[in-house]
Amino acid sequence: MGAVVSRPGARAQRFHADADDEHFRAAAVCPRTRLYNVFAPLVDIAAESDGTQFWPGSHLEGTRVRDFRAAVERAVALDGRVGHLEDEIGSSHLEDDELVMAAMEAPACPAGGLYIFDYRTLHRGLPNAGRERAVAYAILSTGWASDTTNFNEQCSVWALADGLPPTSDDEGAGEEREERRRALGGSFLTWGEIYEREEAAERFLEPRERRA
Repeated sequence: MGAVVSRPGARAQRFHADADDEHFRAAAVCPRTRLYNVFAPLVDIAAESDGTQFWPGSHLEGTRVRDFRAAVERAVALDGRVGHLEDEIGSSHLEDDELVMAAMEAPACPAGGLYIFDYRTLHRGLPNAGRERAVAYAILSTGWASDTTNFNEQCSVWALADGLPPTSDDEGAGEEREERRRALGGSFLTWGEIYEREEAAERFLEPRERRA
């Protein structure tokens, strides 16, 4: 978890995916191995303004490489550059590619709302003309996926609990670690609680005549 603040006058980021090569390879062979970004803007974001711009579908293994390579080949045709596919994607100025940019989306989001997207999705922060734009974020993991590139000195709350030295003798260390894990787990919603809240929200949002 953390937060990023875009200052007034900040320029647009280059398009990038937060996943490293290791995660791309692991995710390609195991559909359960996934990392997700959760962005929570702390100010209102209007569509196509100063928020985050996404290339929808750019994480999908079946089309990602094909679409990336096509963009690279168009860029190479324009200025004659050659190089490794991923290196070229980073430097091919996708914002100058009309076909790619036509697929881009910068959705609106109210303060406190959420963007949730696959870690492999190509995206960038847009230019910020006149305000501080703060975004809180969290990274969610499934299938034992982890990000050791961007957060190589941090670990999950579970690993943190396991790594704390025992306060008692070694014989009770395992039981103590389990107690720590239970205490940490109590601070978060379980999947069951999340689903219960989701169902309650859906019932609340149903048209009144249907509820009746």
